[in-house]
Amino acid sequence: MQAQPNVVPIAMVLPGYLMMTGVISVFIVCQFFDVIPVFYARKLVHMLSGWLLLNSPYTAVTRPFMVVFAIYVVSHIWMADTYKQLFGLPPYRFARRGDLGITIYGLIVMTWAILELPFALLMPMFFADPLAAIVGKAVRSPKWAGDKTIAGSLTVFFVTLLTTPFLPSIWLRLAISCLTSVLEAYGVIRAVMRSVCVVPPGNRVVPRPVSGWQPMVQLIQ
Repeated sequence: MQAQPNVVPIAMVLPGYLMMTGVISVFIVCQFFDVIPVFYARKLVHMLSGWLLLNSPYTAVTRPFMVVFAIYVVSHIWMADTYKQLFGLPPYRFARRGDLGITIYGLIVMTWAILELPFALLMPMFFADPLAAIVGKAVRSPKWAGDKTIAGSLTVFFVTLLTTPFLPSIWLRLAISCLTSVLEAYGVIRAVMRSVCVVPPGNRVVPRPVSGWQPMVQLIQ
């Protein structure tokens, strides 16, 4: 009897190809369609990329795509001039050069894909911060921590609560949600991200050659 070839059902591979097409499409639309304001383009890329990753299984095709695309995005942000000269690709209009938020996002996605960790654990990162920024901008409410509004912080709390069903108890979810909203409001999360990249608040970074033991970035006041 002749052996039947191994055929992968289309239902198993289709979500992966839809994810790859969707992620690339999101970046293209938010990059080249100026009708979408920069603020909302940035948040749409953040949330829609996360949603597509959540709905895509790991396969021999999707895992390399996630890693390679994350490397491309991060390197494009830090080497925008090089990409423009070599490939004619303009800088992302929704990102700053050396953008730490997108850099950390990309590095986390790359690490998750390499280790095959469930993206469900990243749901708060995918949705809490961008939704809080949108609500904080759209809804008028009192400010309570610097420029952070009550509406924005409540959004962080409830979105984190709704996106952490994997935690073992509702009390832990409430505690984590409360802590996350407070840390986000006071800039602790952003400060940690900055410290990881050796960039204190209020500074920007430019590349600097390494000679002996020196930081790899130069701080510009």
